Amino acid sequence: MAEIIKMGTFLLGGKPVLQGASRYPNMLDPSFGDTVPGKEISWLRFGDCLIADRCLCTYISWDKLNDLGFVFGTRIWIDGQPYICRCPHGGTNQHMHNSEWDTLVAEYSRESFWLRSEYFWCQENFPSDSPPSLRVVRGCFDSDYYGSGIASESVYNRGFLPILEPAKRPELNFHIWEGKEIYMSGPYEQTISGRVIQVDDYDLLMFTHLPLPSGCVWATKEGQYITVPKDKVWNIKDFK
Repeated sequence: MAEIIKMGTFLLGGKPVLQGASRYPNMLDPSFGDTVPGKEISWLRFGDCLIADRCLCTYISWDKLNDLGFVFGTRIWIDGQPYICRCPHGGTNQHMHNSEWDTLVAEYSRESFWLRSEYFWCQENFPSDSPPSLRVVRGCFDSDYYGSGIASESVYNRGFLPILEPAKRPELNFHIWEGKEIYMSGPYEQTISGRVIQVDDYDLLMFTHLPLPSGCVWATKEGQYITVPKDKVWNIKDFK
């Protein structure tokens, strides 16, 4: 039996919406947020990953999803945990049923997904003998269906079926930044800037005239000094 996990909320224009209930309006970008009771997203677990059990919205083009990073993967945060959010692999050949989607359907059955009349975008270009603007779509009434859509088109029954992978924090050499002015990013892509004063086994001590980002709970500030746990740092860049 499929393991269903309810967490996170789909946002349009920063506002929570019911999963699968909304067509994408051109002026409102889709994103993800922490769990809002009554508007949770339903996910099916496979391995270390999760896949939504339905399209979260329709009437959105492949090009728009790609512009937002959702085709090949971008980091998002849900309830304090980082994930890579991407579109599924749908395969590069309609005669070979060995794609990620085919594996999922074989494991969970077609009935586990609410795709009664909707197709979803996949990462792949349609086979190479086709126009380069075509992208693979799967889903709808037949789990074996393998078709195409024009990347720039927004269609009422073509949507976004996301997969979440656990995001891995990169290995960082913190000591090389001692004495330097830096930008640092942490959970929810919040950024802190300042000069690194000291690095120990667990924390960075920074000097800055700037306040902490609004809602920041992963760093502490006393006067003009900020203490940041090293395990909360996801990226560091020179302050230029």
